[in-house]
Amino acid sequence: MLFRSTQWLIDTRRTDPALALAELRKSWGTERGEQKAAFVAALANGLSADDQPLLEEALDDRRKDVRRAAVEVLGQLPESEFGERMAARVRKWVRVERKLVRSTLVIVPPEEVDSAARRDGIEDRPNPHTDYRAEYVRQAIGSAPLSLWNNMIGGPGKVLGMSVDESWEPILHDAWSTAAVAQNNTEWALELFRMRGTATDRRVLPLVPAKALADLLRSGNG
Repeated sequence: MLFRSTQWLIDTRRTDPALALAELRKSWGTERGEQKAAFVAALANGLSADDQPLLEEALDDRRKDVRRAAVEVLGQLPESEFGERMAARVRKWVRVERKLVRSTLVIVPPEEVDSAARRDGIEDRPNPHTDYRAEYVRQAIGSAPLSLWNNMIGGPGKVLGMSVDESWEPILHDAWSTAAVAQNNTEWALELFRMRGTATDRRVLPLVPAKALADLLRSGNG
């Protein structure tokens, strides 16, 4: 049995996400590969912890587009098992060196990632400005729950104010921006804007409260 349609799934997820998930579950094993990625993406509507089992199953799909869609949607569930796994990787690759004047973030990227990390979507991504190891870090931070940093360091203002090697700054800010957007985190969005002004990633700007955005721009900090 094939599923009804992507549009039906999107519409039903908005009104009855449990019903939509149950219906998709019935046909998941027989769906055509080219449809699965769209169905997974549609689960972002009405997303909850109940969707984790199917999304975890999608991480093992033979098609790359389905796996990538699952990674993107799971990134919107910071309290998921997926989020916990990403947080554990970040804790291995990033450490805080505490000093009297100003603490420093030290990033030690892995030479290679294991099969579990690759299952979670961390892959070798070519980038003319960074090496593949930096891309591992970018992907892990972008998918890890932002609460990780609160536990390690403090609020976003404190995290963004830490010293870090300048080569890592754009990578970290891009990854934090990705996480802020995925997790719909206005607190992080506001701090990123305060820090970077008009250089802020455009994806983040819709999350910044309009009044704060206007005030910062008027003050010249933007």
